Amino acid sequence: MSRKVWIFLLSICFVGTLTGLAARTWLDVRSLPSAQVDPVCSAWENPFSYLIYRPEGYRQIGASFPLIVFLHGAGETGNDLDKLKGPCLTDYIDESSPFPFVVVSPQTPEHGWKPKLLDRFLDTILNQWNVDANRVYLSGFSMGGIGAWSWAAHSPQRFAAVVPLAGVGCPEKADQLKDLPIRVFHGEEDDVIDKKYSEEMYEALKPLGTNIQLTIFPGVKHGCRLHTYRNPELFEWLLKQRRTDRDE
Repeated sequence: MSRKVWIFLLSICFVGTLTGLAARTWLDVRSLPSAQVDPVCSAWENPFSYLIYRPEGYRQIGASFPLIVFLHGAGETGNDLDKLKGPCLTDYIDESSPFPFVVVSPQTPEHGWKPKLLDRFLDTILNQWNVDANRVYLSGFSMGGIGAWSWAAHSPQRFAAVVPLAGVGCPEKADQLKDLPIRVFHGEEDDVIDKKYSEEMYEALKPLGTNIQLTIFPGVKHGCRLHTYRNPELFEWLLKQRRTDRDE
């Protein structure tokens, strides 16, 4: 094959790559099974398979993008990333324009979320994708809401804001969360995880001067994620939060 033909083919690949990055699509990133469950995996390994959403205009070089890490609920546990494409944060992304966040959705193969593995996962994301470490936002639903409370208490310095949905936190760890901007959401008639658990976290954090708001959706059961993620005001608020603001 001639040198000119090689150059032509390479130019097509390059243009195709840029076009793919600009498109608003999900990308499946799969890890080796051993890396998903091994708590002592190397720092460069992905502890989880995950979906990543790259917004319009995303480039691997240039200005960095805000990042949302979304933790799924118990129903999405396993090794099938298609389970994560259900009615949650992804629904909002598919229907909104514009949506300026990179979103990563890891999948855990076993019940529950481990903060140490999630820390390692976030390290991988920060190293491999063009995202802003000062604008990392954490959200999760149900089991993921429990995971969001737990991870935020374990590593509060990593996040600019936290948004737990229908979760359970640990009021005894409120002091570790007091400096984080937090928005909490729960269904009034939730018959899976009682709203009292979100109320307990709110009552524990509010006296500490925490920037926290609690929203209870009247008449809503365990489906509060749809009401939460379809509200553009939440994402407008997130964009105003920066981790470095707490260090000044």
